[in-house]
Amino acid sequence: MFQRCWDRVVASYGDTIVAPREIIWLNGPPGAGKGANTEFIKRIRGMTCSITVSDLLQRHPPAAVLMEAGALVSDEMVGDALLQALFCPDDNDGSGLIVDGFPRTPMQVTRVEGCVEGLGVKGWGAGSEGEGSWAE
Repeated sequence: MFQRCWDRVVASYGDTIVAPREIIWLNGPPGAGKGANTEFIKRIRGMTCSITVSDLLQRHPPAAVLMEAGALVSDEMVGDALLQALFCPDDNDGSGLIVDGFPRTPMQVTRVEGCVEGLGVKGWGAGSEGEGSWAE
């Protein structure tokens, strides 16, 4: 699934793709403080951009139509919208991004792993719980 989504990103942006210096994934339930801490993290890490997945889906026409109808948005559609934003020169200046609200499902975790592997990022490994984490 990652390759299909990545191919669509390359078709959309070609040589103008901007890779963020780093991506910080913020997860947790509503009200956990993800949004409250975003500006602080951006300032400390020298970032200028952040993405809230719920807002992103509202701006992604196919997802917005499904959400208006009360339907669930597929993992692939969420991944498409997110990859488009991660590498879009209009949404990402290369300084790094904070992503609020992703991943939420096992398939979305697989998407993050595919992105990390597909981009050749080093340092990703299994944490003590068997979940993906940055190796020290």
